[in-house]
Amino acid sequence: MLYYPPAFTPEGLRRIRTTVPACDLIEATDEDAARFCVNAVAFDRTIVMAEATDHLKGRLSNRGYRVIEVGLAPFILSGGGAYCMTLRLDNVSAPAAADLARQSPAHAIKEPAE
Repeated sequence: MLYYPPAFTPEGLRRIRTTVPACDLIEATDEDAARFCVNAVAFDRTIVMAEATDHLKGRLSNRGYRVIEVGLAPFILSGGGAYCMTLRLDNVSAPAAADLARQSPAHAIKEPAE
């Protein structure tokens, strides 16, 4: 889990550190956060992120990840990174959408007409 500790409350950090094994935690530095590298997209062992520091790329590579950097400077100026520019098409969130639709039919996702 790549995370930036100053972004969390003490309670949030405690939960992260008690839930995620220490060997699976990667703390982002101030520079990593300033470059919006924590706002990344992971596909199995491939991570798409803004231009990362050599240090972060090395830490990720040492853990078996392949980093693909994308020039996101114009988007970062408006406060968004790689993850903010995604549209999930893998249906992983479909169960959550179905639960929401059962709770409130007004929120049901409409399938496109064929």
